[in-house]
Amino acid sequence: MTLIIQKFGGTSLASPELIAKAAEKAVAERKLGNDVVVVVSARAGMTNELVKQARAITCSSQHLNFVHEHDVVISAGEQISAGLMAIAISKLDVPAQSFLGWQLPILTDDNHSSANIYKIDPEKLQSTIRQGIIPVVAGFQGISRTGRITTLGRGGSDLTAVALADALQAERCDIYTDVDGVYTSDPKMVENAKLLKNIMFEEMYVLAQHGAKVLQPQSVESAWHRHVNLRVLSSFKSENNAGTILCRNRKPCNPLQIQGIAMLNNRAKITLSGVKQPLRTLTTIGVALDKARIKVEGNIQTLVQNRGSDQMMEISFIVAQVQQATACNVINKNKNLFSKMQTQDGKAAITMVGNALRHTSMHKKIANVLVNRNICFETIAAFGIVFTVLVDNCSAAAAVKCLHRAFDLNK
Repeated sequence: MTLIIQKFGGTSLASPELIAKAAEKAVAERKLGNDVVVVVSARAGMTNELVKQARAITCSSQHLNFVHEHDVVISAGEQISAGLMAIAISKLDVPAQSFLGWQLPILTDDNHSSANIYKIDPEKLQSTIRQGIIPVVAGFQGISRTGRITTLGRGGSDLTAVALADALQAERCDIYTDVDGVYTSDPKMVENAKLLKNIMFEEMYVLAQHGAKVLQPQSVESAWHRHVNLRVLSSFKSENNAGTILCRNRKPCNPLQIQGIAMLNNRAKITLSGVKQPLRTLTTIGVALDKARIKVEGNIQTLVQNRGSDQMMEISFIVAQVQQATACNVINKNKNLFSKMQTQDGKAAITMVGNALRHTSMHKKIANVLVNRNICFETIAAFGIVFTVLVDNCSAAAAVKCLHRAFDLNK
């Protein structure tokens, strides 16, 4: 029998009624003659509430044992979802059993809050499937080498589903969410955003890195490299629900295609001037920021190097605005590597992705579209299939809409 992994996100499990509908999808797949393994996220809003409760007790991540117990707390939402989903499936006269990460086990490293899966023992799930039982696995969580509960970062249930698909050699991994699939842009912002029937893994990975929230970036990268067949579709539709299929190759029928636009708002730009040794500075500060768990958006993709007025190198980092103060403190510990630091907040990074962007003529067209709309911008990445500009937060939505229209993405 063909094995299908079904992953349901938090919005698909937000109420008992929605959990019942998700259970029906699992049972319907089973009735088609396929084996099914279900992966669940915490119900919408629950993880945020658990984080809030942990922070109410201590705001310091340096507190003794905080990272270990924080993972214990925030992984509880998936445990609740797994139990409720198993009950809902069993109510439809199909046996189901819930599993937590440590029960399989899903083995991870010790990097709490953003752990990496290095091994899954499939035996327990295979045995359960052979007995005609649908396993329901709590996503987002695993267990470290030292026996502590770990979590896989926000959106980590996607990564759980992909890892299980690889370990069990599943035919396909279906990610159920609250949208019909992957769109050319956020349909909540751009009214005429178009549903994509397919998108290349490389394109989806870049869009996910730069703000498309439909899939966790690490899950896309893992599925891409592990040759897992991945599909994104709506949990709220029952008919004609093809969704978006991620593919490795596309026929070169339209080499001048732009697949989508993603946006990250509330960003800060930190610029270091008077840099004498740029490579050493990038490496030293990059490692320091990483140790402090500060993400430089898109890594090298949104990191800018320019010649300053004194002909010394200027280096800019783009970080989330909420991490700006911490990032500045970390960078200031390496004052010997630069002469001056400046910051700008209230920024948004807008990224376009597609084969067409390999042509510099497209870069000029993007610039002309923004200039004609009187939108001030700064190009911070232009290579391969990626083009990223930095604009003010207040101009971000207008910039996305006019670029979407100018490049006919609705068609």
